[in-house]
Amino acid sequence: MPRNAPTKAAIIVNYEMIFGELDNPRLDFVKSYPKDLCIGEIASINAYLKRFTSEDIFNWGEINRQKEVVGHLLTDGVFRDFETALASSIAGSTIPDFIIIHRATCLFAIEEIVGQDENLFEDSNPDAADEFKEDLFKYLLCINSAVTKGPSISEHENSLFKAINTRILLFNQTNLVIDPFLTPSYSIDLVRFLTSHPRLSGVFQEFVMSAYGLEAEKLIKYTIKVCFENADNTELDSIIKYPLDDETRSFLKSLSGSVEVRDFRKLVSIKKFPIHEVKNDRFIILDRSQMLIKTYTQLLNDFWFDCVKKKGIMSIEEYGSVKGQWFEQLVVSKLKLLTAQIKHCLFLNSEKLTFKIGGEQYEFCDAYLRVGNHIFLFEVKSTLLNDDSKVGMSMEALYGENEEKFLDRIGVNQLVERVSRFKELHENFDPRLNSKKSIHIYPVLIFMDNLFSSLLFPHILSSEFNKKLENIEKDKKLNVLRLTTMSIEDLDRLRSRIKEKPKHLVDVIKQAARGKGFVDPFSNYVSKNFGDQPYPEDILDGIKQVLVSNESTTLKQ
Repeated sequence: MPRNAPTKAAIIVNYEMIFGELDNPRLDFVKSYPKDLCIGEIASINAYLKRFTSEDIFNWGEINRQKEVVGHLLTDGVFRDFETALASSIAGSTIPDFIIIHRATCLFAIEEIVGQDENLFEDSNPDAADEFKEDLFKYLLCINSAVTKGPSISEHENSLFKAINTRILLFNQTNLVIDPFLTPSYSIDLVRFLTSHPRLSGVFQEFVMSAYGLEAEKLIKYTIKVCFENADNTELDSIIKYPLDDETRSFLKSLSGSVEVRDFRKLVSIKKFPIHEVKNDRFIILDRSQMLIKTYTQLLNDFWFDCVKKKGIMSIEEYGSVKGQWFEQLVVSKLKLLTAQIKHCLFLNSEKLTFKIGGEQYEFCDAYLRVGNHIFLFEVKSTLLNDDSKVGMSMEALYGENEEKFLDRIGVNQLVERVSRFKELHENFDPRLNSKKSIHIYPVLIFMDNLFSSLLFPHILSSEFNKKLENIEKDKKLNVLRLTTMSIEDLDRLRSRIKEKPKHLVDVIKQAARGKGFVDPFSNYVSKNFGDQPYPEDILDGIKQVLVSNESTTLKQ
């Protein structure tokens, strides 16, 4: 299994750095060419930068390939001029890496062009291919300018890390790893859950058939098939070339289209329609990662907005509870696998952690692990950052009017409260714990949205947790370690060595929680300890089962 990418900084090269101030609207660079040509070329660049091979899954590899893309777009003489201008622009910088064309650049560019009226563009192909590619290159640099310009960090913002985090969310959301095997495995579990849900089963299956022309159990199969056909293609070409049967063609048509784009930075259209249909019954894959997300987090969004909300089936609070129930079950099942081989431990799920206080039901946490005198408190959160939070590039956009509500929503305050009441309440679920001895507590948040476990979020959330602990009366025998935030993908990567290191979940959390200074993403610790490892067998077996299923086969529980 490929390891995750390290956290690092890079300069994002924009139009002004190379060519100076822009005099005309950026779309002027591409509107004299056919719309489909522009979309196809950018999608091909995106596919070339981000191939689904073991060495290319993680996005920092794009930095090594982007010069090849620039060389494809520019003639030798223009390329040399570009290199000279770039060297002059970044001279003296202490940041060694730079980004010229990135997956984010391509996605934002595709989104903007797809959302434009056909009449804006010319119908005929350009006479000079070199001129088209150079204009496209300039347009892509303009996109970099547009998505990296945010409000300046003002003096009243009391946390530099918080302020910087809001500015980098927009561009870096596309730098998150969409694992081509783990993500489909979560999609499989999600479809199973929804097709068996007592209130949503029938309406979900009707929704999938109406939206995609497929039975629910085939949705994942066709998504994987489309994503992986020619996924390791080394050519700058994103056209689907393999023969299409009627069902596959119908499926691709259901993923083609566009929605009104009011703010291209939100990527609304490409999330909903990751395929673009061109003339002569041909299809372009705009982004393979978005294809995979389409049956995971985007499926949850589409099902809500296009069906559940529209038909008034349940409230947003009820739907959020359904989503949270599914994700908690999935995460806890993985925690059970990770702790099953640990000797002399106690693992409890929420059912055994729920008791009454003053006649009211009280759930202490979602999962609890005791190994010796080391206590791990797990909270599982299915919260997803909305688009406004990412594009706002400000504290207000991310946290809203009340930062405390934000910390409540993502579980930080909940863990602070549980830690503060641990000595008081542990008899209700762990009466055999010897609280007279020193106890080490490791608070852990596990998120569906990988953004919370990446960028500067781990450091920010840990700092907020520590500030709140300062207001709690200290117990000399209770040693509370710093907050660990992780994703479900981190759990599956840890599972890859479960046979040879039964306690590696515990060991890596300890390593992360006992660190000093800046809090790195938990994925860095996973990579540092385990590097490249195979995927867990059950993940691969589950995908194989879906791929070999025939028309009469359903996803088995």
